[in-house]
Amino acid sequence: MRWVVTGHKGFIGSAICDELCRDGHEVFGISRSPSSGRSLTAEAVRDLAAESIADLLRDWSPDAILHAAGPADVRGSFQDADKDFRASLLTWRNVLESTKSAGIKPVIGLTSSAAVYGQPKALPISEDAPRHPLSPYGFHKQCCEIFAVQYAELHGMEIEIYRIFSVFGPAMRRLLVWEVYQQAMQNRSIHLAGTGRELRDYLLIDDAARAMLQLMSTRRAERRAGARAVNIARGESRTVGSIASMISRQLLDSDTVSAAGQNVEGNPTDWCADTKLLRELAPDWKAGDFEAQLRACVMEWAGGNF
Repeated sequence: MRWVVTGHKGFIGSAICDELCRDGHEVFGISRSPSSGRSLTAEAVRDLAAESIADLLRDWSPDAILHAAGPADVRGSFQDADKDFRASLLTWRNVLESTKSAGIKPVIGLTSSAAVYGQPKALPISEDAPRHPLSPYGFHKQCCEIFAVQYAELHGMEIEIYRIFSVFGPAMRRLLVWEVYQQAMQNRSIHLAGTGRELRDYLLIDDAARAMLQLMSTRRAERRAGARAVNIARGESRTVGSIASMISRQLLDSDTVSAAGQNVEGNPTDWCADTKLLRELAPDWKAGDFEAQLRACVMEWAGGNF
């Protein structure tokens, strides 16, 4: 298959490109800056918030487009909601409008977020659960999903909406798992900003990428217009404190975790995904062992020096 991946240098986009290249697909990466260091079929530098990519799409004529460009910072969205709005909504709408203008009919995937759910009333969270975001980031992802439905219904597009829960992996340099690792290495102790009792549903980014690509391939074979949302997660929850304790024991041989004891703005207290739809649509997909994957990720960061 011929693919376009936007934001191909980011944490999610790069994992998707790695999987596609391993499987022998032709991949066109589009980002705001050059040189990804990956052996893609083609690359282009475009500001998706301001520039059309209709010409690239028309010439490349992809079978699938996976939109992984955009922000991924809940805290940052409170500090600069306008920047988050532009990077999230304008880039996605431009991809949709460019696809329409190019006159092509690929299957399109949107990397959305479980942040659209906000604080759930019940666990696990299914795709038809109410959406009540708690942050500008979550609201903007919800708006992106509305755009997806609009273009699918008005223009006959085939769109997949992937609500990604919590992901981690060696390439990340921000968010909880990385921040906990940094604290352990620099301070020899870990202090959590929240209560430590928050529930999160973590998945290795490689597993998330494989899930999305299997779903995209299945959807491409269906050739069915419309927008469909799918949770991308393990379907199991763990407390933030227990994850921090795993890292502490691995690096420090002791449990040196403390917590501020208060909820963090924009963050729900409990997340656990209902993954029935994911497993129904991708029956061959399976997540790896969480503890083994977390240990391997931390070991790669530390270079084995502990």
